[in-house]
Amino acid sequence: MNKNREIAENREKSAKNAGGGAKKTAWSAMLRHALRGSVCGIGIAFAGFCIAGVVFDISGKGCITFENWAFTKMAVGCFAVGLGFGIPSAVYENDSLPMLMKVLIHMGTGCAVYTAIAFAVGWLGHESSAALCLLSLAGQLAATFAIWLCFYMRARREVKLMNEKLG
Repeated sequence: MNKNREIAENREKSAKNAGGGAKKTAWSAMLRHALRGSVCGIGIAFAGFCIAGVVFDISGKGCITFENWAFTKMAVGCFAVGLGFGIPSAVYENDSLPMLMKVLIHMGTGCAVYTAIAFAVGWLGHESSAALCLLSLAGQLAATFAIWLCFYMRARREVKLMNEKLG
């Protein structure tokens, strides 16, 4: 409890010394969260990219071929998807928005970026039927919401533990 009070006092002091007050502190916290979210989002995106590559390699019996810079395009797309989900996660630092609005902003932006990139780099579309494309998109969107749910449950658990320590 003393440690939490000390952290809060240090934040107040740094906010007063910064000259911008609470607004400046809120923006810097949001920026830090966006940076942290970007790193985490990029890491998760590349982990998924590697896992999908292994699955396709196994299903193709070790024979995956890429032409016309396809692998590089997919890697850059993967990086962009990580940013597309990571940067908007900073919206969770805004206490004035309801949780549903935060989720819609974060996941709406991330899923829109993902879908556009998926069509651009060939993860969706091109040679597959419309039904297969929709099924693949639904599966990938379900995976993104499952990842979000894991983060949400972790945050709820942390809040519960903090409340138990305080109360």
